[in-house]
Amino acid sequence: MAEEDDAAAADALSASDLHFVFACGLSASDLATCALVSKFWRHAVQSAPCWRSILSSDYGIVGAPHGPPSTETEGDVPLAPCTAYGLWARSDYGKFGATWMRAGRAWKAVEAFLDAQEGNDVARSMRESLCAGATEEHIDTVEAQIMTLLGLDASTKLPVAYRAILRHHDGQDLLFDRERGRTEASIRTAFHGLFGGYIVYDHCVNVRLYSIQQALDTTTWLRNQGSPVSLHDTHIVIAASFNFSKCFTMDVCTGNIYCATVMGNEPDDSVPACPVSEKDGEHDAVLRWFEHYARLVDADVYDFEELQAGEDVTKGLSLFPVRESPFGTDLPAWSAPWRRVDASVAPTPRPVAPTDGSIPLLGPSIAITQGVRVACAAVMLAEHGIRRNGDRVVCGFAYSVRYDMPSMHELRTLGCAPGSAADAQLDSRHWLFTDGAGKVNEVRGKAVIGLHPHLQQAADGAARNPFVYQSQTGPTVVTTHMRGGFDFVPGTLQRPMGPTFYARCNELVLDVPRYVR
Repeated sequence: MAEEDDAAAADALSASDLHFVFACGLSASDLATCALVSKFWRHAVQSAPCWRSILSSDYGIVGAPHGPPSTETEGDVPLAPCTAYGLWARSDYGKFGATWMRAGRAWKAVEAFLDAQEGNDVARSMRESLCAGATEEHIDTVEAQIMTLLGLDASTKLPVAYRAILRHHDGQDLLFDRERGRTEASIRTAFHGLFGGYIVYDHCVNVRLYSIQQALDTTTWLRNQGSPVSLHDTHIVIAASFNFSKCFTMDVCTGNIYCATVMGNEPDDSVPACPVSEKDGEHDAVLRWFEHYARLVDADVYDFEELQAGEDVTKGLSLFPVRESPFGTDLPAWSAPWRRVDASVAPTPRPVAPTDGSIPLLGPSIAITQGVRVACAAVMLAEHGIRRNGDRVVCGFAYSVRYDMPSMHELRTLGCAPGSAADAQLDSRHWLFTDGAGKVNEVRGKAVIGLHPHLQQAADGAARNPFVYQSQTGPTVVTTHMRGGFDFVPGTLQRPMGPTFYARCNELVLDVPRYVR
C-alpha cells in the first residue's frame, strides 16, 4: 500500500516538472533509473529535452540528433534525442564515452587544417592518405597478436583512447609504403607524414601515423632485427619516420607515449612525448598528445615547406614553428574554441612578430632590422635522448633560420622603417648561447652553411621568397637562451651600397617542451 502511495505521489508531478528535475545534471544512467518509477515517468524520461545536452556531452552530437555511423539512422536522419542516445549507447561507440568526442574533435581539426590548404598538393596527399576507421573486430584481432608478441596476458587491452583514435582513421596509407621508393612519386610521399618533420644535415625526419596493423608489423620487425631504436618490453611503435630516425612508442599497459631514443647515444631513457598519466585508470596520454598536435595545426603554428631547402621532393609539414603557440607550452582549457571546427569563430591573422615582449619557447623569434627580417625557430631532437651531466639536463636542438625582406607595404603595416637599399647580402653570423648557470658560448663565422644569401625586397602583393637554412646545436644544457645576429651589406658584397648593418635575431628559449613532436 505504501509503495502505491509513493508511486501516486511521484505521478503527481507534471511532465514539465520532471523535465526540470531531469535537466539538473542527471546522467543517462540516472534517467534510466528514473524510467523505472512508473509508466508516466518512463514517458517523461523519453521525451525529456535534456537528452540533447547529454548527447552533446557524451558523444559530441550537436544539432539534429542522429544515430552513429554504419547504422540505418546515421547522418541527417532526424530522431528523437532519447532514441538517438540509445542507438549510440548500444553501438560500439558507446564504450568510448567522452573519449570518442575528444578524438573526433581532434580529427576534425586536423582534417579542416588539411582541407584549408587550397592548391597544396602535399596537404591533399596527406588528407587522401588517411585511412577509414578500423572496426572493433579488426582492432580486437590485432590486439590479441600484439599481446602475444609482447608476452602479456591475453586479457590485456589496448587503451581506449588509442582505440578511439584508430576508430576514426586507422593510420595513413602512403604510396611510399607500397612502392618502397621505386618511383619519384612514392619518394615524395615519404615526406607526407601527418606529424611532419625536419632535415638537418644528414638527419632526416618525417613522422607518419601507423595503422594498428603497421604498428604490429613494425614492432615485430624492429624486435626481430635487433634495432638500435630503444623499445621497452610493453611498448609498440604507433608513429615513425620512414627511415626510423624518429619513432613514437606507446606503453600498451598505461597508454603513455614516448619518443624512442637511438641506442649508442647513452640516453637516460626514452623521452616522454606527453605528460604521463598520473591518475589510476587514466590511460589517455596518447590522446592528449594527439589533441595537442591538432591544436597546433588548427592554430597554423606549422606550415608546409621544403624540409631540405632547394629540394622540392622533400616538401612536407615542417616542425619548425612559424607562429608562436597561442596557448603556450600546455593544452588549453577545453572551453577554448577550435578555430576551424567552430565556424562561428573568425580565423585570426598570423602575426609576423611577437607582440607581448615574451621570449618564445622554441620559437619563432622574429626581428626586423633595416628591412631584413630574421625568424628563428627550434625543435628538440628527442630521438637523440636526454643525458644528465651532474644536476644539469643536456639534449640537442635543431634550429631553422629564415631571412627575407618584406615589401614596403608590409613594413608600413608593421611600423618598421625600410632599409637603405632594396637588396642586401649576408656576410657573417654571430650566436650567443647562455645556459641556466650563466655560462656563455659564443660562435662567430663567415657565411651560413657556406653560403652568402642575397636578399631582395618583395614587391607589394608578391609572394615571399625567403632564404632558409637549418643547423643544430651540440649537447645543450637546458634551459639555454639563444640569440645573435648577422652582418648584412646593403646591395652585394662585391658592390656595397652602404655600411654593414647588424640584423639581430631575437632571443628564444631552448628547453624540453611538455609535448614532444
